[in-house]
Amino acid sequence: MACFALCSAPASGQEPNASSAEEPPPAQAEKTAPPQSALTASLLYRLLVGELSFQSGDARTGVSFMFDAARRTGDEAAYERATAMALQAGAGTAALEAVEAWLRAHPDSPVALRYQLQTLLLMGRASETAEPLRAMLPLLEDEERASLINALPAIYGRMSDKQKALEIITKALSSVIDEPGAAGPAWATLGRMRLQAGDAAGALQAAQEGARQAPDSEWPVRLALHLWVNAGMDEAQALARGYLEREKAAPGMGVAYAAALRELGQDIASRQFLADWAQRHPQSEESWLALGLAQAGVHQDEAARQSLRRYLELAPESEATEPERASACLALSQLAERQGDYAQAARWLDKIELDEGEAAATVLIARARLLARQGRMNEAVSLIRQAPEDGPLDARAKVLAEGNLLHSEGLPRAAFALLRSALDQAPDDPDLLYETALAAEQSGDMAETERLLRRLIQLRPESAPGYNTLGYLLADRKQRLPEARELIEKAVSLAPHDPFIQDSLGWIAFRQGRLDEARRILEDAFERQPEAEIGAHLGEALWVQGERERAQSIWREALRIDPRNQTLAQTLKRLGVQPGALSKAAAP
Repeated sequence: MACFALCSAPASGQEPNASSAEEPPPAQAEKTAPPQSALTASLLYRLLVGELSFQSGDARTGVSFMFDAARRTGDEAAYERATAMALQAGAGTAALEAVEAWLRAHPDSPVALRYQLQTLLLMGRASETAEPLRAMLPLLEDEERASLINALPAIYGRMSDKQKALEIITKALSSVIDEPGAAGPAWATLGRMRLQAGDAAGALQAAQEGARQAPDSEWPVRLALHLWVNAGMDEAQALARGYLEREKAAPGMGVAYAAALRELGQDIASRQFLADWAQRHPQSEESWLALGLAQAGVHQDEAARQSLRRYLELAPESEATEPERASACLALSQLAERQGDYAQAARWLDKIELDEGEAAATVLIARARLLARQGRMNEAVSLIRQAPEDGPLDARAKVLAEGNLLHSEGLPRAAFALLRSALDQAPDDPDLLYETALAAEQSGDMAETERLLRRLIQLRPESAPGYNTLGYLLADRKQRLPEARELIEKAVSLAPHDPFIQDSLGWIAFRQGRLDEARRILEDAFERQPEAEIGAHLGEALWVQGERERAQSIWREALRIDPRNQTLAQTLKRLGVQPGALSKAAAP
């Protein structure tokens, strides 16, 4: 307990016992009496009564006795314990009284100032926090100060009056914003607060000033990337590019820049940038990981294997890197699975040590899929069902995993029965609605599919998948094409850079006879995200326009990517194209 830290400490301002000031000779050390403790019987009584009262549920008495002990000794540990007790008991006024007394005794205590800030925020008195925050920031070490500064937009972002929040942070940061170690995060935070207050131009100015004062700091660059992606500011992109050209640019910022390119729909440019960046920073494990995952995502399998293996060579094996190493091993497993090397795929999964969380669940599903691909569906289902559950969310996740497995392995009716039963227990669960709708469609029940997707749209009107899937299914069936286009265009407005939604937009254009438009959209989607289903649609658009050889080339690539794809198989069958003939045409 905190109070026992007082037992060996002298009272504030009290001189140590004179006889203990001189060190005794070694031979007489054992005979020297121990120094007198500053903890009197009266003080010990207060500390013990305070703790025991608090632990037994009498918070008022506990706080009172602990606060009295703190004032008598001036000890920071006692002040901290009294304040923490009051906060835990929900007694904000008592906590504030304790922390103010603490600050009178220790005016430069960063811990006391932190408690004062926390107490004022919990009491809803954020407008009074500028001064304690301004006083506390110069007292912190650089790393701790930067962490706090970067957290401020999230803390003060809860205030409804964004302009007032900006004023508080502007005043608080005035004590450190010109210091070399703090300028970068301080200007970035000020920019984020300006952005929350609706001043995008002011946010850009803050990013530029931060980059000027702290050219090696990544925080103004992170703000610039946000402004570039979300506000379309070309000046922000220029700021980021300028930073990345610096010799001391953090490798992780190159990965962040590539992610921004991808968010803006510039997938090809993103992958090329990552490839160049990894060559420029050959010892950066995070750069090789990002590159490998990007290459695996577009079926550049051999290049992905080399990049991911390079990452594993560089990355230290530690608890902190386990999630990243797990993602690399999982991707390598999937690459082996694509080649039909299930034994190698399993060995990569065996290297993953995570035993809980989302990543562990992903590994479990990957193991089940490997079993299913080898014709061991019963074992695959059993593996999912026997996974431990910590609560309802785990049970739901297992149902979704089993349903997805059954669906992907050509058992849509079994998937629908399983998911429909779970949906009856949670009729408004968005994930269950979506997966059940897909299983219903594959089972031939389009009416039920549409009903479920419309319910999903009603529950999640700002989410693209419901609109996109319903619009695509109507277009694929040549039903209500104007409505289908309206649904897909709504999905595009919500996720304008999603290549799969672009595929739907190209497909509805094809169904409406707008062949040039369809071809243009589908070519762009397939270039950005080469997937078998997009390739099937692009090939058909080319085929109808008379470009038979190019169509066959696209289908050949689509078969390489996913020879099991049902859309591709149905397209080739409908057009009288033999998959074997495509393979022969590819041979020299």
